[in-house]
Amino acid sequence: QHTRFGIGGPARWFFDIDREASFVEAVRTLIDAAIPFVLLGGGSNLIVSDTGIEGVVLRFTGARLEIEERRLTAEAGAVLQDVVDASIQAGLAGLHTMTGIPGWLGGAVYGNAGAYG
Repeated sequence: QHTRFGIGGPARWFFDIDREASFVEAVRTLIDAAIPFVLLGGGSNLIVSDTGIEGVVLRFTGARLEIEERRLTAEAGAVLQDVVDASIQAGLAGLHTMTGIPGWLGGAVYGNAGAYG
């Protein structure tokens, strides 16, 4: 239920975290405790095994979006189309080419979305 295609097995533990400091603290805690974990974004480019994920799944859902003068700042959990729409509304050029690409901003940056045309 957390991927675009809605297929795959469950996670043993699944946590949504919307604050950057809390997310970083959770990751550090899991590393220190040697607990296996996976970081998840919007799940638009992900297929999970039917056996699921045995460890912890952390999903950063922070979606704050701000525009100050000619600067747009957005958190990784922002829906990419919302970021595109905000940039267009603010008269900022460049992100309009990302229209229609599904997913969240963090995954788009990580996956280099839109790089091939």
